[in-house]
Amino acid sequence: MNWPFILSCFEAMSHSLLFMTYVAVIFLFVYSWLRGNAQGELSTLYWLSLGIIVSSVAVHVGGHFFHFMPASDGYIVLAIAVHSLLIAAMLLLMYRLLPIISFILDLRRWQTVEQVKAKLRRKEKEQEETQFALRNSEDRFRSIFDQAAMGIAIVNVDGLILDANQAYYDSFVDSVSGLPQRYFFDGVDLEGSAKDKVILSELFRHKNSPYGYTKRYLRKNQSALWFNVQLSLVEPKASDQTPYAIAMLENITQQKQTEQVLIKTQERLQHLLQVRADQISQMNEELSWQSSHDHLTGLLNRVAFERHLTSTLKSLEHNPQITKHTLCYLNLDRFKAINELGGTLAGDEVLRQVSKLIESRCRQTDQLARLGSDEFALLLHQCPIEQAQKVAESIVELIQDASFHWEGHEYTLSVSLGLVPINNGFGGDATEMIMVADAACTVAKKRGRSRIHVYESNDQEFAKYRSEAQWIQKIKTALERDGFSLYVQSILPLCEEASGYRRCEILIRMLGDDGEVISPGLFLPAAERYHLMTQIDYWVIENTLKYLAEHESPEMKKGDCYSINLSGMSINDDSLVDFLQTQFERYPVPTEHICFEVTETVAISNLSRANEVIQSIRAMGCQIALDDFGAGMSSFNYLKYLPVDYLKIDGSFIKDIVDDPIDHAMVETINRIGHVMGIKTVAEYVSNEAILQKIKHIGIDYAQGYCISRPIPLSREQAQLT
Repeated sequence: MNWPFILSCFEAMSHSLLFMTYVAVIFLFVYSWLRGNAQGELSTLYWLSLGIIVSSVAVHVGGHFFHFMPASDGYIVLAIAVHSLLIAAMLLLMYRLLPIISFILDLRRWQTVEQVKAKLRRKEKEQEETQFALRNSEDRFRSIFDQAAMGIAIVNVDGLILDANQAYYDSFVDSVSGLPQRYFFDGVDLEGSAKDKVILSELFRHKNSPYGYTKRYLRKNQSALWFNVQLSLVEPKASDQTPYAIAMLENITQQKQTEQVLIKTQERLQHLLQVRADQISQMNEELSWQSSHDHLTGLLNRVAFERHLTSTLKSLEHNPQITKHTLCYLNLDRFKAINELGGTLAGDEVLRQVSKLIESRCRQTDQLARLGSDEFALLLHQCPIEQAQKVAESIVELIQDASFHWEGHEYTLSVSLGLVPINNGFGGDATEMIMVADAACTVAKKRGRSRIHVYESNDQEFAKYRSEAQWIQKIKTALERDGFSLYVQSILPLCEEASGYRRCEILIRMLGDDGEVISPGLFLPAAERYHLMTQIDYWVIENTLKYLAEHESPEMKKGDCYSINLSGMSINDDSLVDFLQTQFERYPVPTEHICFEVTETVAISNLSRANEVIQSIRAMGCQIALDDFGAGMSSFNYLKYLPVDYLKIDGSFIKDIVDDPIDHAMVETINRIGHVMGIKTVAEYVSNEAILQKIKHIGIDYAQGYCISRPIPLSREQAQLT
């Protein structure tokens, strides 16, 4: 027999079965690893498979060495027998593995079917959930649609209402028809209907959604129902369904009515604002007019007149050949007598009548102003000095021949005028020109009343007034640079109840360029004449309060008092009371330590104004002294109307009281009347011991003069107190 051939066949068969055994073992190993099962029968099969694999490997290794041995039939038969056993073992293993593999394959197929079924069940569940959600969505939409407070309608391209909620129909219960609408544009006017059709057409044609606008319907009473309309296009996905529009209507009738009310209110407010603006404009015009006019006569005031005069002087710089303007300064003669005899009301009325008379002699191109109590200025444009003299003469004659009436009384007046030709040769400003005209008027008064005096550049009488003009500039410089110094003069209490208290009067001095102290008698007359006293008074008040607030001595007693003078210009200044209040707020000095002195002449020249200011100052807590009492006295009756605390008897009665029985009697009478009225008395100009003893005997309360103390700087007085 051909044993080598048979052995080759057995080797080939064992190799094939061995490969299948490898695959089966690997399959079982992976499957058991994935399933986590390595026990029981599978464990036995593992060991059997491994044994076969080891044996097969051994046989094949042995067969490899067999080829190097001498050929023998015995060895070949032995190898065939071994391969037969190995093939039988592998067939047995396959026999045992085939059911398991079959089962595993059937199990995998079963698992695949179950997964498909599970997927189908999940899809069915998802479809059911989708259908349920769709039904819920439709129910919610219907619920929202039916219960919405806003009117909702479904409309086709022709405007036909396919469906609408109850709120939509309820919105039109009060419409013209009162019936449910069939078309979206029912119940509106022709213009509104056409608008609805155009909008629907545009919406369906161009598919521009959403679209909003305001729509108006008419009520039965012809009033309007207003709605905000929002149109949105809906295009169904199904091809057999037609697009439709959803219209949402919000009733804004109340909002529209509110807007109308707001519009009317705004129009009314605008009207009121316009009225107020007109009033403010009118008030501004009035204030502007008041700031440039005299409140009593309606004429220009000093500030406005100086502005006009300055403009005229500047025009000469551009037109030096023009020399035809003239400045007139007018001062009424004996006007003070009218105030004293008839009172300030009579004087005011006479001033108004005089102003009318002077105006009657003026042209429209001329400017007339009231500069002071009884002082006027007239600027004659394009009027040479010769013609101006004729105008001045006519004014003099007119006032001299006129009679002025007030409450059944008749008064007569005269006027003096000073004329100044306006030309390039003057060399001064408006203020200096007015000063020169005033000086010319003063010269006219001195030469006799109802006179006219024309200024000439070589006039020697004007040298004095040129000097005053220089003082004016020095005063302005001192005000700007604090070139003044405060002095005090002690006031001695003569009665026991006032003893122990410190009283003094605040005085002012000017400091020269070299530090010299300049007496007030040199610069105050110029300040009074040229209306700078108010600025000086305000400087004294502010700096006194400032100094006392910063250096007030701890020993200062409640009865201590500092007296400050107020000029007539300050009394007549409308801002005086406000200025005092501001200064007392800025410098916390107790008001009871301050006394303001007002001269008798100032007080009686404008009694009502003086009384008003005095009342306001006393309301702040300050005291009031009537200074120079007796100098211009015509009647003690004035004291009834002036609530003062002190009477400072004029020095003209005090200086000769020792030798002059009339002065003694006057002082005694003033003191007695003052005490009867509860007013303390002060004697000024007490220059020696004899006068001091005399006034003590009379019963005067206080004394002031060189016998008591000379004026000293305020800083030194404070140093003495400390």
